[in-house]
Amino acid sequence: MTLEPDAQAVLDEYAKLNMPPLSSLDIETLRAGSRAAVQIPGPDVSHVEDRVAPGPRGDIPVRVYRDGDNPGGGLIVYLHGGGFAMGGLDMYDPICRHLAAGSGYSLVSVDYRLAPEHPYPAPGEDAYAATCWAAEHAVELGAQADRLIVMGDSAGGSLALVVCLMARDRKGPAVAQQISVYGTTEMVVSNPELDGVGLLSAADCEWFWDLYVPDHPRREEPYCSPLRAKSLAGLPPAFVLTAEYDPTRDATERYAHRLAAEGVLTTLKRYPGSFHGFFSMPALNQGRRSLDDVLRVLRGVAGPAHAARESAGREAG
Repeated sequence: MTLEPDAQAVLDEYAKLNMPPLSSLDIETLRAGSRAAVQIPGPDVSHVEDRVAPGPRGDIPVRVYRDGDNPGGGLIVYLHGGGFAMGGLDMYDPICRHLAAGSGYSLVSVDYRLAPEHPYPAPGEDAYAATCWAAEHAVELGAQADRLIVMGDSAGGSLALVVCLMARDRKGPAVAQQISVYGTTEMVVSNPELDGVGLLSAADCEWFWDLYVPDHPRREEPYCSPLRAKSLAGLPPAFVLTAEYDPTRDATERYAHRLAAEGVLTTLKRYPGSFHGFFSMPALNQGRRSLDDVLRVLRGVAGPAHAARESAGREAG
């Protein structure tokens, strides 16, 4: 196993910063540092608007992106990463612009509540509420409600899986596609042999999880650890992306294999030579490849009713 040269170069530059372990920092210091980090801007899009969606404990800030006039296109709900404790609309603005510009779909980026101030299940409940709002306002947002995609990376990738479980269990909204980019599926380090390689260590995982779910028995709940769900049947088609160097890689891949085994149309792709976090770095080779792969999946998404008709036609044929 070898990191790609450009990925190794990122890690070499990061090492020069001589950053202390995350667990030695307070969360506000970490958040301030992430907000101050220099980002490569995303592409221009024709429409960007900050709005609010009603949530279980008050309004949830969301940012709506749309590039051009494409009525009837898909609608992406994007859930950002950050260990359930950091991240936000501005930090994920570049990747949301790439997705909106590349797909032609409307996109709603969700600023869900963060731990430790708002531990589990608050982030997931906000993500679900914002998804319901997006589905209800799809036409207003320039999209079709039956082409709803729920997507996220890292913590947001986990929340995307959770939202789809909630939507199935709570009878809506109908989700046409779920996309999870190295989303945690259980609060366990499944690849300790990869510790120390990449931007995310096993200790970092444990630190974030302690902030998010301090009540350890609740980590067994499926809306916290989707891998613990008794059944995955009836979930929407899934595209699951993983990084080769990720201490939670195998747990995520087990979830994808379970989806497929339980009848969910699933594509699993591991990106070799990459580390946790690469998707939001389109300057990296694997960042560009994964973005292109996601855009191909997005362009092929059909509404659930259309997909069911096509499936029935294939079976009849």
